[in-house]
Amino acid sequence: MVEAFDFAGWVRLMVAVALGTVLGLGLGCSKQRRDGRREVVGPAPVVLNVPRVIDGGPPADASLAAAPGGTLLDLLADLDGDRRPERILLAQDGTLSVGAATLKLALTSRAPRGRVVALDDALATRHLLLEQETDDDEDPPTRYRLFRFQDGALTMVLDRGLGTYGRVELEIGDGGVAFVEDGWGACTRAQHPATPVARERVVLTPDTSGMLIERTRSPSGLVQDCNQLSACPFVYVGGAGQETLAGEILRNIRGRAMATTQGLELPTRSSKDGVLRVRLSEEKPEATHLDAIVAEVDGRTVVPLECAASGAARPAFCAADGSAHLMRQGDSLVLTFDVTNAGGEPGSRVELRATGYYVPIR
Repeated sequence: MVEAFDFAGWVRLMVAVALGTVLGLGLGCSKQRRDGRREVVGPAPVVLNVPRVIDGGPPADASLAAAPGGTLLDLLADLDGDRRPERILLAQDGTLSVGAATLKLALTSRAPRGRVVALDDALATRHLLLEQETDDDEDPPTRYRLFRFQDGALTMVLDRGLGTYGRVELEIGDGGVAFVEDGWGACTRAQHPATPVARERVVLTPDTSGMLIERTRSPSGLVQDCNQLSACPFVYVGGAGQETLAGEILRNIRGRAMATTQGLELPTRSSKDGVLRVRLSEEKPEATHLDAIVAEVDGRTVVPLECAASGAARPAFCAADGSAHLMRQGDSLVLTFDVTNAGGEPGSRVELRATGYYVPIR
């Protein structure tokens, strides 16, 4: 027996198919391209609400309590591999907490950075990496600290400062960490030979307790001529026992051929009765040839008070005449300047200006 044809149902089906094609419903839809052709595109992607690790900001989970005031770092991440994220906080006083576990750290004045890293992608566990520059005034090296969170306990498994001046990058992965030593590190290790030194690649991996220890050293393919290292004397201002570091002078002026004059702005608040005490300190393996040194006070040139003497008693640094005052590593030179302006008031701007160069010690 043949069933009656449902014409009305057939019409409804055709209308639904037509509407689906026009409105882009169903498994796909088409859109007109600029070249006149049509292409099929799938349905709009589904956006999943997944936890995020936020570096230096509040966690994405709005249900968590706000971080206490003075918090330097606030992260949310799974460290121990149980698929439940831990709250990671670093307070201004150096207290690092992961859940209920805490450690007290010594911090510098530089802003710390934190991120969660994987030493081995095959493992579910992760480590917290904190990076912070030292308080060195110029080109500070970086201190790297690595933490493990396991069985509710927080352990620091690496604490190492890398670089002498400037940043040395830490490589993460392959079961550990690695870095290529900087030029100063290579020359110091080799005791500053006359011939170029190979910069080594250092690899650290966990021991049985999880602590990262140095395993191998190998040539990185980079070399360092120890005669070409940059350095410069440190400049301190203020009275003895109350000095503050103002910076470095003759920065990167290496060798006689590079001899020039260079300036460094000084804080005038350290002056006493209009007299500013300045101490140059040669702290790096180098010899500085200081041909002359003066202060510019509101645009007026002022020589050190120590240059008031005349004749043979006049120090070599009092005139740019090619006769230099020699400073070796460990030497200091104390100078005083009258930093009052023409009106007898302390100058608003004081710049130390030194003429000379340095030579690295081999």
